[in-house]
This record gives sequence, C-alpha cells and structure tokens, in this order.
Amino acid sequence: MSVADLEKLTPRQKEVLRLLQAGFDTKSIARELDISVHTVTEHLREARRHLGVSNSREAARILNHAEAGPPNSMGPSSIGVAGPAADITPAAQSSTNRTLVYFGAAIMILLATAALALTLSDSEPPLQDHAATSEQVPPSAAERNPSPYPVLDVPLTEFDDVRVFGAIQVLVIADADGNRARLQGPRALIEDAIVAVEDGTLTIRYREGASWSWNPGSGLNVVVWTPSLSSINVQGPGSVEVWRPQGESFAATLERAGSVEITDIDVERVSLTTHGSGSILATGSAREGTYSVGGAGSIDAMRLRVTDADITVGGAGSNYANVSGEAQIAFLRRGGGDVEVVGGGTCVTQPAYSDRVECR
Repeated sequence: MSVADLEKLTPRQKEVLRLLQAGFDTKSIARELDISVHTVTEHLREARRHLGVSNSREAARILNHAEAGPPNSMGPSSIGVAGPAADITPAAQSSTNRTLVYFGAAIMILLATAALALTLSDSEPPLQDHAATSEQVPPSAAERNPSPYPVLDVPLTEFDDVRVFGAIQVLVIADADGNRARLQGPRALIEDAIVAVEDGTLTIRYREGASWSWNPGSGLNVVVWTPSLSSINVQGPGSVEVWRPQGESFAATLERAGSVEITDIDVERVSLTTHGSGSILATGSAREGTYSVGGAGSIDAMRLRVTDADITVGGAGSNYANVSGEAQIAFLRRGGGDVEVVGGGTCVTQPAYSDRVECR
C-alpha cells in the first residue's frame, strides 16, 4: 500500500471509511449519508480493492493512520540560522517542542516495531506436522496482511468443499493450479490452527479449546488455492472471500455471523443462504439463482446476473437480486425483510406483499 493507493480513493469512499472507523456500521453509515446500504457496500468494496486489503475495517484503519500522520512541519527550514530573540514567541517555542516530541515518539515506535519483527521471525512454528518454509509471501498476499508475522505453507490433497469455523479471515482462489494453503498471523494463532482435508472437504478451524478473535493486522489470515470449488460453509464470525468459482454449480452458506464475498462467479446454478446475522455479497453470472434469507443477515446479489431466480425470505434480512427472466419470491412470514430485484425481469410473489417487493 502506497500514497498512490490512498489517492485512488474518492472523497465519498474516504467519508464512508471515516464513519466506519468511528464505529458506524453499514446501515448507520447509509442513514448518516442518506444513501442506500448497497451503495455503502460498493464504496467499501472499491476502497478495499484500491488499498489491497480484504477487510473494510483494515482499510478504514489505514486511511485513519495516513490522515493522522506526523505534522507537516518538522522544525525550522534554516538549520543553524537563528533570528532575533524577540521573534521567538512562547507559542512558537511550544510548537517547536511539541514537534520534537512527536519526532522522538515516531523514532521510538519504529525501533520497537523493528525489534518485534526480528523477534517474531527467528523461527517458524509447527502445524499439523507440516514444516514451515522460508518462502516469502507473494506481493498480493503481503498486501492483504502487511505485518511482520510468520508465514506457514501447508500442502493439501484434493477437495471440493470448504468449511470455516471461528474468527478466521480466509481467501479462496478457486481457479488455481494445485491445492495448498498459506497461513499468516501471530505465532500462537498459527500453532492453534487446524487446516486439514477429510473426505473431499477442507476444514479450517482452531483446535478444540482454543478461542481467538480476529483483529485487523493481528488476526489469522489463510489463503487457499484450489483448481475448483463447489461450496463454502461458514460457521461463526469468520470473514471469507472466494474468487472466481466456475463449473456447474456453486453454493455459499452462512450459518451465523460473519461475511462471505464471492467475486466473478461463472456457473450454471448458484445457491446463496444465510441463517444468522451475517451477509453475503456476490458478483458474476449464472443461469439459475436460489437465494434464501433465514435470519437478520442479507444477500446482496445486485451484481450477480442470473436469468431466473427463486428467492425465499424467512427472517428480518433483505435480498437484493439481478434477474433478467423470472423471479419467484416467497415470504415465509408477514413481518421481515424486503426484496429488491433489478435487471428487467418479472416478479411473482407469494403471498403478494407488494409493499415488501421492488421489481424493476
């Protein structure tokens, strides 16, 4: 991440990131700026892409750190040239002293960070009997987790499904050559992580009894490479991204909190399901779409173009879809979330809650 990356952010994207850093969620940001939740999500997505990170709060932290950097003036420009004593006012002297304090504090922080990096890089931790390698993180992965934490590569056997448990941030690249995983994060988290394939399913979780949370810049990040992927299932507050799933079908299920973001889907049939408060965001194209909202979370498939779709809403969450053919919409209870369909298709609603459906 560089200054040039920050300059790519639009004023609106910066405004959204500042509100996120201040503690607002997407809905409250939408209310504050008088825009839709979908628009807020798009701003956050573009900001993450510009900054090369996979977490919106990490993007907000980076912007906040850049905007709260050291003062522009680091002392007099003419070193060794002093003016008359009467020209140095108490306020100016105080400002100079504060500048020196800031500069000294910055130097101490840099020294402490360097010392921590040297300490953490002495050796690689063991994980599931797989030896760590000395290979450096490639630029794309390094940008996603710019930290001094160790890296562990894990070879994997073939799998077609992924299940994620716990507060882990995962990126799955679904059109790669071969199967492997790369872990990066604090040593204790890596040592407690289990990344294993059994009966064609890759499971990513912490060992029994371990309880960790994910914090920007200091959580466990896992990158997975695989030639194909049929499904992703997330249980817990994990944050998962899937890039370019292809083939006959793909399914994403979010059991509780957390988030799933799927980019560039290219399949015949896609199925997206939420059961809790988490949200799913998807882009790409498919012939058939099946969307089911069972909790307070939402499904945003505005940029996932499908011909026909079956949409079921059984909770408080809403569904946003892009349908060019026919959208069959079913509400399982009278109170709950709304459905918005774009793409020019027709909507058939059962029961006919016209006030909860926008079709255009």
